[in-house]
Amino acid sequence: MNNYVEEILNRSKEIHLKKRADYASDPTANPFENFDRSNEIASWFPPVYASFAVLIGTKIARLGSLLITGKTPNNESIDDTFLDLITYCALFYAYWKEQEHKRSFISAYQTAMASAEDDIPL
Repeated sequence: MNNYVEEILNRSKEIHLKKRADYASDPTANPFENFDRSNEIASWFPPVYASFAVLIGTKIARLGSLLITGKTPNNESIDDTFLDLITYCALFYAYWKEQEHKRSFISAYQTAMASAEDDIPL
């Protein structure tokens, strides 16, 4: 059983080092660079949208790191990163539209209820 744990930890470390190289322009200087960038972007949004902003921010941070350094990605291609961004933005937009629809419905309901209360004789 111990061999499995060591194997898993070694494989995890290997993947981590490859991904860290893709997500930070200088992983030795700041291994948390992509998190810092994503957090900055997420701070611009209300909490309900923060999860989308974090995913988009992480992809943008990765893209920026790869483009700044000119490195060849270890994992997904730069093209895939752009396509992921498009997908995340489409999902974000769809969610926002759904929330907008819900807000409109709630607002119409509240207006109708307020109007109905005004019609009740005292």
